[in-house]
Amino acid sequence: RRCTGLDDDAGDLIFVGHSSFCSMELGYMECDFRCNHQAVLVREDYPSIHPLLLESASRLYIPPICVSWVIIRKSARVVTSKGSGDNQHCGYWLRLEDSEAHSLDYGIVDLSVKDSVIGYINLPRLRQLKIHNSSVVSIDHTEILMYPSTISKSWIKDIFFMNITVADLKISDTVIDTIGPGSITFNGINLIFENVSIRNLKNRAINMLSGKLIMKNCSIDNVAENAIIADDSNIFLHDVTIGQIETPGFKFDSVAEAGFTNVTVGGQLIRSDSNYIRSPAIPEAVDVDEEVIITGFTNEYCEFRLGVLHCDFFEVNKPVIFERNSLPLQLTIDISNARILRAVGDFSCAHINIINCTGKFVSIVNTTCPSGGKLSVTRSNLTVISSKMASHIAINSSFVTTLHATSVKFLEVAHSTILSVYDVTVGREAAWSRSHFLQVSSLQLKGPGRIQDCKFDKVSSMELNPGKNTISLSSTMISSIPQKRSVWIRNGILSLENVTVFEAAPASLYLEEDATLTLNNVSFNMLIFGAISVRSCQQVFFDSEEGNDYAFLTQERSSTESVNSFLSPPGAYTADEAQSHCNLDAARLVCDYTHVQEAVVILSTNVSEVTLKRPSFVILRPTGTQFVAMSEVRRLFVDQHQIDAQLDLLVVNSTFINLTTVVHSFIFDNSSMNSFYLPLEHTMMSLTARNCEMRELVVQTQLAFFILSKIGNIHLLTGDSVLIRNSSVGKILPAGLVIRNDGLIESSQIDCLYKKSIVIHGKFIARNISISNAEENSIVIRDSGSVNIHNVTIQNSIKCPFLILGEIKHVSSLRINGVHISSSKSLLQYCGLDGMTYLSTKSSEWQKEVKNSRIFWLGLAVGAIISLLVAGSIVLVVRACRPGRRLRLPLVSWRNSSETVIYSGLKQSEPSHDEPADASPDQDSEKSRLVENEE
Repeated sequence: RRCTGLDDDAGDLIFVGHSSFCSMELGYMECDFRCNHQAVLVREDYPSIHPLLLESASRLYIPPICVSWVIIRKSARVVTSKGSGDNQHCGYWLRLEDSEAHSLDYGIVDLSVKDSVIGYINLPRLRQLKIHNSSVVSIDHTEILMYPSTISKSWIKDIFFMNITVADLKISDTVIDTIGPGSITFNGINLIFENVSIRNLKNRAINMLSGKLIMKNCSIDNVAENAIIADDSNIFLHDVTIGQIETPGFKFDSVAEAGFTNVTVGGQLIRSDSNYIRSPAIPEAVDVDEEVIITGFTNEYCEFRLGVLHCDFFEVNKPVIFERNSLPLQLTIDISNARILRAVGDFSCAHINIINCTGKFVSIVNTTCPSGGKLSVTRSNLTVISSKMASHIAINSSFVTTLHATSVKFLEVAHSTILSVYDVTVGREAAWSRSHFLQVSSLQLKGPGRIQDCKFDKVSSMELNPGKNTISLSSTMISSIPQKRSVWIRNGILSLENVTVFEAAPASLYLEEDATLTLNNVSFNMLIFGAISVRSCQQVFFDSEEGNDYAFLTQERSSTESVNSFLSPPGAYTADEAQSHCNLDAARLVCDYTHVQEAVVILSTNVSEVTLKRPSFVILRPTGTQFVAMSEVRRLFVDQHQIDAQLDLLVVNSTFINLTTVVHSFIFDNSSMNSFYLPLEHTMMSLTARNCEMRELVVQTQLAFFILSKIGNIHLLTGDSVLIRNSSVGKILPAGLVIRNDGLIESSQIDCLYKKSIVIHGKFIARNISISNAEENSIVIRDSGSVNIHNVTIQNSIKCPFLILGEIKHVSSLRINGVHISSSKSLLQYCGLDGMTYLSTKSSEWQKEVKNSRIFWLGLAVGAIISLLVAGSIVLVVRACRPGRRLRLPLVSWRNSSETVIYSGLKQSEPSHDEPADASPDQDSEKSRLVENEE
């Protein structure tokens, strides 16, 4: 379009999406303002769910809007506004190309910047950040929560605050002017600087709480004291050139591994034992000649007024040492404007106020005052606060690296950031608001508590013991509850309201018998079966709207079974070479109990290969890497007393009531069981079932194969590769089937799919299957997932059973409620997503995909069946074995899922999955990214 010179250049253009500048293009709204010089205002109530492509705007204002993505190209003076607040829950993926933005503050959950100039970035809840070939004046406040992020071939003037949780961050081929004090806090996996030039690295510029820091081919002009602080991290510096450095420039409180290769300061090589590096073994030096020591009332900087000792160190450029001397027991002491403050000693019942100070170490010990003293910290920056006994600690508008308080009655935190909460016990009451806690390593709350408008990056150990009182969390976000019993509720009531949990491990919320949990509008970003562990489901109360999700999250623990009574029952047979029913042949133990009624067998031998025929009850005590084959077993118990034991188990012609066995791999042939419940903290290598029946299934595995089998309810089946063929499934509960890389369901019947029953992160093929009932959004195709559908019938579905966030590669012969759907476009029309840009239209690619997938699954299936037949044949030849005859059991070799997997000579490489990253401009029409409101 050519501009005439008579175009509008005054006033504001209210953009509503239906104007002469805009048109619908393949499912998104495209607007070109090339010849218009007015300000473009995107209405907050933008009346469409379609994404936006905005080009050539001279001024652009955009509030939070409820669309999946927004692309801005060749535009200037872009500003994201806060809006009225009605759409604050909405978030979109912003892709900025060849543009200039003044500030990016609101409404963005994923940010991709390319060939652009940015003024300020202030996005506290980003999932992913990508900056390429761009300039950024300041990263004021950015928190990256989920996906790997990159900054490449760019210029960054200042980094003031970046908090990376769970994700990785790689900065390469980039120039950074200044990384400010306390700017980067890393609690993820890998923080990588490669070919990066940094002019200034300020005090505590990089705080490593976990993961690995790698600097390679980097140059740093000025390094301040304690510029890099590492706690429980790995540090590797290779080919790093440093101009000037204050001693020590690196502080390692707890480093698992550190390496320095070709690191120079002023042209001289340094090693890991250099004075520039301080570890716990190197005490901090103190220059007493330059210190100010507060003793009594006589200090020149202190003044005693109205019963309060005021000490003001404004413009005093000296360290301040405050030691308890001859002050009255209950004196109030105000210390303000101290540059480097150390307070150490027994302050009895004193009330200490630290105001606008920079402190290295504040240690308060109260041994002579039964009630304990008080400590208030306001507008200060402290490295460590340590207290063994205090009646009251209040932290307001401050930054604290480590909080350590073994006994405090009242703890208040407001408008503050605390990097690490370690060994803190609150005896009476805790009141926290509008604060950020990066790591909670050890916290006990023994009284009521109110936690409001807070953020927790990682909660490793929080014990709640309030008696009959209530601890409430409201309007709070928790990024990670990483392990079993991370939040241990001993008694009392824990109330969660308007709380978001991004990641929670199985049994991470652990309730004892006297504890109660109430949930109101609580969102778990990833539904994990059994994340809430209880003695009885009556301990959990929730609102009715989210009842299904909470019921899925909650798992009852069985009462502790007294196993000692049957671990060594009287009359049990010990399966070893000395037993009359057993024969040791070439490092293989074969035991036959055909002629023994109700044989109870204990297996604790060190033999690597064992075959048991017709035992009634088997007690396994694995001692190392073992392969055990057994037939006609009615009960099995595994005493997993050796943690590193690796058990590969083959069961043939058997019937169990239940199986809770921790195994490395499990082959189940021509057998049945009521329930297979694998402990949720364990992930097995493979599960293979042929001609079997399972009524209840809870298992996390890398490989899962079900052939000619009947499955009742799938509560949880998570696998890298999942195959279900010629089988029937009853119900798949919410998030019951999670496919990470590859999945195939073929020639099978499914009775019922609940909401979000099947979650697809990789490639999935559905072929010749029938589904009786499917709720809305019962099949979720994540943004990294893709599906191929052929000859699938969904008999009853109220609304669209697909939640499409990824790619629909091929659809043919799909019937939903009698409606015939023959193409990907038809499916998108049925689901109200007509014309999405990620449609795959090349039928040749579909045929190639089907062919490759058939070869892949055929190889895996044939390999699994051959392993079954070969291993199962052992049972058939036991009777033919004579002493001295060499009978070799097939060797089953399992490899890690990241390696190549070999089954009976058929070799298949692990499929690669694409990173959910930014695509090239040529791929814009082939990619979309939808953001759910709940995220």
